[in-house]
Amino acid sequence: MKRICFYIVCMFAVFFLILLYTGEIDFSSIAQSIHIVPSKEDAVQVVYDAIKTGETTKAVSYIGKRQRISAYASELVKEAFKIDDPVTSDDFDYMLNKYRGYTAYIKGFGIYTIHYEFEYSETAAQTKWVNQKVQQILKKLKLEDKSEYEKVKKIHDYIIEHTSYDLTVKFNSAYEGLRSNATACQGYANMAYKMFTEAGLDCRVITGVGNGISHAWNIVKIKDMWYNIDCTWDDPVGGGSRNNHYDFFLKSENDFGKHERDEEYRTIEFNEKYNMTEHSWK
Repeated sequence: MKRICFYIVCMFAVFFLILLYTGEIDFSSIAQSIHIVPSKEDAVQVVYDAIKTGETTKAVSYIGKRQRISAYASELVKEAFKIDDPVTSDDFDYMLNKYRGYTAYIKGFGIYTIHYEFEYSETAAQTKWVNQKVQQILKKLKLEDKSEYEKVKKIHDYIIEHTSYDLTVKFNSAYEGLRSNATACQGYANMAYKMFTEAGLDCRVITGVGNGISHAWNIVKIKDMWYNIDCTWDDPVGGGSRNNHYDFFLKSENDFGKHERDEEYRTIEFNEKYNMTEHSWK
């Protein structure tokens, strides 16, 4: 019996060497696509880097109970969206709101591999273009030495003067808003987030319901207080109006009617961290 087992092992070894010699096994590809990680924190970083840079596939390892794999895969993605690196505006809310979802395939036994397939509303090349375009816009707006309020107003006005609401809701990204000058609420909110952040302002994208349908807007910080701002609803349908609207510009919660936040933006922890103003800007 031992001799039979020995022969079987030898046969597998020879077969493996043949595959290696003929190039059927590409170890460099395997090493690049599968990340054996020693901790959950490292796995989160791998997923974060993949989504931030717009990779469509990524694999990470998991050691543990098989019934926990799906939850673990979801946790890695959720934790990745919490990272806010001050040196980039491509992560955090921008990353979350250009991301459409993932499919995960599980392989292995004992040591499992989670194969992610990510989907986005904006490709890596498009995000790179957005970054270049935003820098051109900010330079044109001449925001140096401007107050926080002046920066917010100039960016708000630029967005609604150069963007039309896409009634088909086919276009819903910052890229489409800047490239085609047409987008829906998610695109408006992401454009505002990108420009505010690059201009040195603290900003968040808020999702929820507006007038009974899914909607997105922003909150921005001025003088230690947070204000609501909705560039979408301040933009007259058709865009290009010379008469800018400010009905939803730097508003308190009480003055920001018909907006209802998703649950994650209504928690005690969130409201303690983002101290909303009691009075709209005047």
